[in-house]
Order: sequence, then structure tokens, then C-alpha cells
Amino acid sequence: MKSEIVIDGEVIEFELDDFKIGNLSSDMTNVASSIAWWGVLKGRSLRERMMIDAHYRAWRATKQEQFCSDKKSKPSDSVIKAHIESDKKFLQLKTKLGICDEAISVCTDNIRALEKKANMLQSLGATNRVVYEKNGLTTKSKPLSEQPIEDENDDFPPDYGRSSKKSAVKFNKLRANRSKGVE
Repeated sequence: MKSEIVIDGEVIEFELDDFKIGNLSSDMTNVASSIAWWGVLKGRSLRERMMIDAHYRAWRATKQEQFCSDKKSKPSDSVIKAHIESDKKFLQLKTKLGICDEAISVCTDNIRALEKKANMLQSLGATNRVVYEKNGLTTKSKPLSEQPIEDENDDFPPDYGRSSKKSAVKFNKLRANRSKGVE
């Protein structure tokens, strides 16, 4: 599912499916940079909000001063507020602040989701290491399916990480026989 936010007038689209765990290895490699990217976007959103808020406050003060200077006596706060909030510029600035607040909220939630994803990836990686060690295998920098095998005629399942227990047992027997010199 696609979603989008607007920062500095730029529409930033993203896929909510990117927050799911897919390929363990590539997800582990990319999760930190994804958190950093959303941090950059949050920073841009916060900067934009501060600038719009400063512009809004200056506009409001000027508008209030102009309105009150035309009167012989100071109008009530509710009259001043009604005058300012009825101006089209007020709605434009408040809309821009709302868009910034939305972007900040989305960035914060996406960072939180990616941190949760990183925690789950860490747990899955640890679980995989235990499973591999129990089967006499080791975790390498490359996925097992990409590691070279000494004998190209082995019946090694290329998708070992997702294969059945039966395939894993067969592969372990082939490895054991190879280490004994039996083909």
C-alpha cells in the first residue's frame, strides 16, 4: 500500500510494505540507512514547521497591531481573534502547519516501525545462527544458497533457508559423507 507526505512542497511517496520483513540479509543491511533517511525527512519537516510557525506569528502580530491601531479603544481579545482567524492567510498558514505536523508524525512513526523491524531482524538472525549451528552449519557473510559447494553434483537445495526439514537432513548427510570421503 502506498502512502505519501509533503515536505517543503515535495511529495515523498513510500510503500508501507517496505516496513515488512522480506529478505533477512538485505533487510539487515538496509534497516539502519532507512532509519537515517526517515530521520533526515523528520529534520526537514521540523525545520519547515519552525519556519512556517515563525512566519505565522509575525503575520499574526502585524495583523493584530494594524487592527488595534485603527480603533479608539482596544477591542476585546475575542474580537481580535475573530478578525485574525477570518483572514484567508490564517487558513493558509494553519493548513501548512497541519501538513508539517502530519509529516513529522509519519516520520516519527516510520522511525519507530523501522526500529521495531531492526529488533525483529536481530532476533531472527540470532535464531537462524542457533538453527544453523545445530545443523552443523555456520552463518557466513553470504547467504548459504550463494556459497560455493565443493562438489557441483551435490543435491544441495538452492533455497535451503526456506526448504523443508527433509532437505536439510539430506544436505547434512551429504556434507557428512563428503567429510568422510564417501560419495
